[in-house]
Amino acid sequence: MSTVGEKWVQEAQRRADEPLHSDLVPFLEKSELLGTCLKHPLVYDIPHIPMLAFRANDTYAAKRKALAKALADKDWSSYIWLHERPYRRDALWHIRRRLNDQEYWELVGMVWTDSENIWQWGNLTRQLMGSQRPGRQYIMDEEERAALAAMPDTLTIYRGLTSRGTRKGWSWTLDRAKAEWFAKRLAQEGDEPIVLTGTVSKAHVIAYFTGRDEEEIVVDPRHTKEGEL
Repeated sequence: MSTVGEKWVQEAQRRADEPLHSDLVPFLEKSELLGTCLKHPLVYDIPHIPMLAFRANDTYAAKRKALAKALADKDWSSYIWLHERPYRRDALWHIRRRLNDQEYWELVGMVWTDSENIWQWGNLTRQLMGSQRPGRQYIMDEEERAALAAMPDTLTIYRGLTSRGTRKGWSWTLDRAKAEWFAKRLAQEGDEPIVLTGTVSKAHVIAYFTGRDEEEIVVDPRHTKEGEL
């Protein structure tokens, strides 16, 4: 065993009885597949092994220190990314009034494209994406802004979902094949994959994102006209 490995084992043995920090305890949850899991805004530990609680404690302490520094330095990107992915939208909401307009929209775009389950945003989608703050163009990078500007005034868009999904969503794509892929990916036993087709005025498009090769169009669903393929 390497010297590093030996030191880790010694540390684990020495701290095996260390309890989980009281701030983390309320975020323990049971999973049928993985057992006990820790899902705190700053620390994920899956599965959580009680005798290794010191690892989560150390991570929590380090992240709290880093968060304080990020706030003091007004390093908003670091502040958000210190949070675990499902909590980054909440971190953004927490600091939104401390951001200038360009910072706000750049971070909204970054957090949105980093998210895996947009439906979890809930009401924050309209509050963040639907903000009337100036500078909304900064939600996209320069190439995305140029690409959107070159598009026709009316766009045909697609949305992949299942028979139990939300038809009135904010996330669409210009790529029908990608929508079909999402519909099949989301389908579980008993679900029917569905692809919606719709149209939207370019003037109502909030953002066009290419970073994940999804040709994503973000639009307030009140401005889409749709039909089922």
